[in-house]
Amino acid sequence: MSKDSAQSESGLFRRAGLLLASAGFFAYFLWFTLDGLTSWFSDDDLMNLHNSLARIVLNDTRDDFYFRPLPAIELAMQNAGIGSDLDRPMGLAFYRVFYAGWGFTAFPFRLAALLLLSANLWLLFQVARRVSGSRETAWLTMILTGFHASFASLYFDTGMIYDILAFFFYFGALWLYLRARETGTPPGAWRIAQVLILFVAAMNSKQIAITLPIAILLWEAARERPAGWRWLWGPGRTGVLALALAAAHAGRQFFGNELMQSHVGYRPDVSLAAYLSSAAKYLSQWTYGAVDPGAASMAGLLIALLGITALLRRPPLLWAAGMILVAILPLAFIPPRGGYAFYLPAVFWALWLAGFAVELRRMAASWIGRWIPHAALASQVLLLAGAALWLLPAHARLVRYPLAAIHEVQAANHRYHDQLLGVLPRLPRGAKVLVRNDPYPEGGFDASFLVRLTYEDMTIAVDRARFPWLAKREFHPRDYDAALDFVDGRFVLIPRP
Repeated sequence: MSKDSAQSESGLFRRAGLLLASAGFFAYFLWFTLDGLTSWFSDDDLMNLHNSLARIVLNDTRDDFYFRPLPAIELAMQNAGIGSDLDRPMGLAFYRVFYAGWGFTAFPFRLAALLLLSANLWLLFQVARRVSGSRETAWLTMILTGFHASFASLYFDTGMIYDILAFFFYFGALWLYLRARETGTPPGAWRIAQVLILFVAAMNSKQIAITLPIAILLWEAARERPAGWRWLWGPGRTGVLALALAAAHAGRQFFGNELMQSHVGYRPDVSLAAYLSSAAKYLSQWTYGAVDPGAASMAGLLIALLGITALLRRPPLLWAAGMILVAILPLAFIPPRGGYAFYLPAVFWALWLAGFAVELRRMAASWIGRWIPHAALASQVLLLAGAALWLLPAHARLVRYPLAAIHEVQAANHRYHDQLLGVLPRLPRGAKVLVRNDPYPEGGFDASFLVRLTYEDMTIAVDRARFPWLAKREFHPRDYDAALDFVDGRFVLIPRP
């Protein structure tokens, strides 16, 4: 057999092996996420689904509130960038579309979420392969973060659909861009428009996606050093146009979105200490506590990472290192979230670690290959098999821990929904309902959401006696079409006089 034939056969063997491994990984992914199809609606789902149908309007002069219907055309205009007062309108559109088709039934929402997660897995592999030029690096990236226990909420709670959609549109746009750049020429107007449309959809899904223009510009700069200002309207033009859209989106969010301005959960603390603290927290969650630095140690870790990257000078590592610093920015200055919030930024850590591991393997194989035949193939199998045997069982074992808490809330909401239908099978359209007591926090709207969604009627008026600002009012069951109480863990009907 000639040397060329042997290399061709070896390459075919590697591709077939990686294809089989990818199919095996997807089967592993489905095995642990299919249970998400049985999930019901969480408290966040009640809020999100209701918000996609009606807006809460507070009346300060009467210490009261009402629900204003949200017309579909208004939601569509918000997603097109016309308007600024809706937070994450793409996620609201997801809820609105599935509610219009299937009503207050959880399974279609869960199936759509699983399909999107599966598509995200494919996009993760494709982007990692195109960035690195290596299926080996792409597959190792998938092992590191394609399925991860800290992302459990994504797999089992529809309330995290915003992160799933942001990932889908972000890496969908990046995949389209990288495909276009494989020709060696800047993308044309149609491809740029496609990328920008997906970028707007990503930002409308969640603010974490706002870093995409930097990802595009850094990728261009890592491939070829910019030569003067003309570079900005040559290879950099897609990134520059996306950056303009990002600036407009950020302005609308800051100046037009009341939630982003007033909610304590979004109030920023812009400082280096906050940045390092957030980066350390999310990295600790993502590594299951194996890497748990303080702020000072995190600074040292990032400096070391940049130093190694500068020494190796490999474009994929340069790009991944730059995005490790940038992708965390939308999270870095606000109070910490759960591990699910790191779903998108974690890709860049995984890609850098995978690329670095493959680089070390190649160096070792090149040296060992002087004495041992087929050292490259053997080392590749050893690296991928070792990573899979080490990490995949850990992901699978740890993902079970948060499930009890996630399912407990969903099961309770499902139970309350069934109780409502049990004591009150139907209501006339536009009915007035009194809820004297309920299982939800007194300052929230969850009980109102549940009643209106259970009967799939946004014209139902709900008076909830437990609201603190309504405590001094008197409520008489005779004034309502139905009156409900919550006794010994169950909704019961209050007899009307």
